[in-house]
Amino acid sequence: MSDRNVYAWRPQGGFWGFPIGGFAQGHELNELVFRLGRPLPEAVAHWKRSRGIDSVIPSTKPTDEELKMWRTLKWAENPTPIQCSTLRSRRKLDVLDTPSLLSSGTMVVSEKVLQILTEVCPNDFEAYPLIVQTSTGPSGRSYFLINITHLIFPDIEEERSIFMPFPEDWDKGENSISAFDRLILKENCMGNICLGRMYHRRIEPLIGKPVIDAFQKANITGFEYLPLEDKKDPYYNFKYLSGTNI
Repeated sequence: MSDRNVYAWRPQGGFWGFPIGGFAQGHELNELVFRLGRPLPEAVAHWKRSRGIDSVIPSTKPTDEELKMWRTLKWAENPTPIQCSTLRSRRKLDVLDTPSLLSSGTMVVSEKVLQILTEVCPNDFEAYPLIVQTSTGPSGRSYFLINITHLIFPDIEEERSIFMPFPEDWDKGENSISAFDRLILKENCMGNICLGRMYHRRIEPLIGKPVIDAFQKANITGFEYLPLEDKKDPYYNFKYLSGTNI
């Protein structure tokens, strides 16, 4: 038996999967810590172990990546509102409840959506406020970055699924996927969880039917969903069937 009541949650607003904004210049964070399906302290600890990071002290001439790592660690010690920007106008951004403001897979929601999630699944996520600057001034709505705190990857039927793992992660028991053609979930794989992560690379967060029902009842805008088992990863055919190394 499989579970078709698990959906991929995809924000709207971008084009071909690209976001409509990002972190403000000089305030960039490493988004990976928000895609690990763990509470922030645990996610940061995992990220540091996997990267071999004890602490990050910028060198005399730090690279952009070093600065981003340093900012992420410093921010995680005392989270403050995260500064973001978009070339979209305030009018076009503020009509969206779940805009594709950051990279695919890093979820941003309005205060309206945050209230719904707090009512339906308060133990499935953490929320961090954003300060969003549009091309026509500050956003008129309150937006939040959502860190989903559950990892449910092991609950796939491996023999019926077609995917390529990252060998280094698989050996460590992390079970991350490089690309996939089909993922079949075990029945009731999410249990009472309404928000979950499969892995942090290219798949959107997983969302349960109770949240979808609540979103539709509240007429939430800027949100799409698709049963995970119907989702195709274009990178699988490109990378593994064409022989192209990406």
